[in-house]
Amino acid sequence: MSRPSLTVVIPTKDEKGNIEPAVTRMPDFGCDLEILFVDGNSKDGTLEECARVRDAHPDRDISFFPQEGKGKKPAVWQGFERAKGDIVLILDGDITVPPEELTTVYEAAAASPDVFVNCTRFRYRMERGAMQFPNLLANVFFAVFVSLVTGKRLTDTLCGTKAIRKRTFLELRDTGYLAGIDLYGDHELIYGAWNLGCRIVEVPVHYKARLYGEAKIANQKFSGGTAFLRICLAALWSRITGKAPLRKAMPLPVRG
Repeated sequence: MSRPSLTVVIPTKDEKGNIEPAVTRMPDFGCDLEILFVDGNSKDGTLEECARVRDAHPDRDISFFPQEGKGKKPAVWQGFERAKGDIVLILDGDITVPPEELTTVYEAAAASPDVFVNCTRFRYRMERGAMQFPNLLANVFFAVFVSLVTGKRLTDTLCGTKAIRKRTFLELRDTGYLAGIDLYGDHELIYGAWNLGCRIVEVPVHYKARLYGEAKIANQKFSGGTAFLRICLAALWSRITGKAPLRKAMPLPVRG
């Protein structure tokens, strides 16, 4: 039996120095692999670097395009929609999660069509400076909240590395679950997969300090935290009422 094909979607914004390492450090998954960069209006020549790296590595299936709109969620959603692979795996462009560890993520996603893989950075010791203390507290808080709502113990809901079958993502997208609420896409993927009845599997990964560029949400901590809280409250209301957390959406079969 052939192994499911894979697309690694890498959202970028001013990540020129991380493009070639993301490609050269990408492991052999034993399946057809597409590496797809989705760029969010970079000013440092990231798109030009994507073109250079594609030409320098003709043995790799490398694609890239500029996203429409602003923010990480539109980049990820558009990456999913253009992906050729059966499985779509997200790797943040800062590559603070080592690309070498993605084989474990792929194997977990390939094990069953109904699996949603959520990675956690809290099983292993983090590299010094990888995460600031306020971010650590926020991650713990939201992990506890999401675990209470879904009934699935999760330790890290904000890790950008996640994987899901493309057809499952399209179903999740079409339900409109949490659409318009989640600014980043992490919680919409988790709650949406849970709502569809997917089996959520948590896979540990290491978390390293960024080697190039700057964090993109450093100046958006308050607005980001407020958005995450709105998402969690909407999902909790959805579980209590059995309806989608959107006024215009049809009721969804929310799982207990």
